[in-house]
Amino acid sequence: MGKQHRIAVLMGGMSNEREVSLKSGKAVAEALQSRGHDVIPVDLTEPSVGCVESLAPDVVFIALHGEFGEDGQVQRLLERKGIPYTASGPEASRLGMDKVAAKRVFIRNAVPTSDYVVVEPDADPQQAAASAGLLGYPLVCKPAAGGSSLGVVILRSEPELVRHFARTFRDHARQASRGGRPPTRPYGAGEKHQSRG
Repeated sequence: MGKQHRIAVLMGGMSNEREVSLKSGKAVAEALQSRGHDVIPVDLTEPSVGCVESLAPDVVFIALHGEFGEDGQVQRLLERKGIPYTASGPEASRLGMDKVAAKRVFIRNAVPTSDYVVVEPDADPQQAAASAGLLGYPLVCKPAAGGSSLGVVILRSEPELVRHFARTFRDHARQASRGGRPPTRPYGAGEKHQSRG
């Protein structure tokens, strides 16, 4: 067995993926402990890493999901404190969570990607549906920010799309502090893009 490390496992968090993160974090902590590491489970309940700094870990394993876990925020704070961590850096993490920003990077770098339309949360649902519907049906619609498959819907007609946007925009207005824009793209059964290398 290699060198033992003091590892803080960040889990929980404030996103709507908290429960999944707690399960992931527990599994990671158990696996690391079984390898002989000194593991400190940390259930983050606020957007801060002050508690981690005081634990003086050799490294932080990020098992947080969604906002303040996969979006670059916690990575940026850990870097500012000089605490090593597992995961992509802040900018790569941010791009991975922001579907619109990621699409723009793909296009700029000639990575094949399906057409898409960005619909702002203050748009009129009828006009937004008409614009997105130009891509053809069925459509996949997902919030611009967020992890996993949360918020993904497949819409097969303009009336479905109008209802979806009306509901989404209402929810967005209630949670304006969370932000988000639902990008839409055509749904292609079996559509796949592969990278080589």
